[in-house]
Amino acid sequence: MPFPTSSSPISFPGNALYPPGSGQTVQISETQRSIFNSMLENGQSSLFQNPVSGVIGALDGNITSLVDTINNSTCANYTSEQKASAISSLTGSGGLREQLELFTLHTNTLAGVVAGSSTNPTPGLERILSVGRSLNDLFNTIESASGCLNMLANMSGLFANEEINGYANELTNMIAEINNCLGDLAQIASRIYEIKTILENIISSDINFYESALETLRQAALSALMEYMYSDPCGRFILENQIGNSTLLSFLK
Repeated sequence: MPFPTSSSPISFPGNALYPPGSGQTVQISETQRSIFNSMLENGQSSLFQNPVSGVIGALDGNITSLVDTINNSTCANYTSEQKASAISSLTGSGGLREQLELFTLHTNTLAGVVAGSSTNPTPGLERILSVGRSLNDLFNTIESASGCLNMLANMSGLFANEEINGYANELTNMIAEINNCLGDLAQIASRIYEIKTILENIISSDINFYESALETLRQAALSALMEYMYSDPCGRFILENQIGNSTLLSFLK
């Protein structure tokens, strides 16, 4: 089992590495052990899949085809400036391909294919599932219900197959129009930016939902903390004389 090792030049004292006294064994299931070992040996991507990777690949391929079609077009009604503008909407800075790359990272992270990181605004799968489980427990407790609030079901990027496939088909139609010198390059560029914005909004919606769930759990934790503080004489003094307003105190009393 390839556990991580330190590359520090400092030598750790033996009693720090192997403290005296009996050790404690934590039991885990064979299922957990197998999953954990597979992640260590083969990486997280060996266990998960991105459900929209196929349609993402199709859309990306059509971006390449549309750029080639515009570049190779000999239609007299297309100026070089119009061609450059349309191509920029596809592969330029802030264009569709750049946004599609961000969308790929977003959905890969949601699906667990790649781990979350401090530089990636999308929460990793373990964070989504942990928050989802806590949120489900909270609402079942508050509502005295028995249900399942599926956190992943609210991550719309994982369910965008139909939408992205539709955008890929739109690009296919654009290619046919340009080949027949019928496509309006200005309108095509405008629609490309619209698609780019839709993908951007899906990412924002998913992240905002997650942040909203976190805020709900934070408020639940604060509610529990207020009740605990009020049972302590010091905490009660602070709440009654400093920070608690009449509404809060009416609940606590």
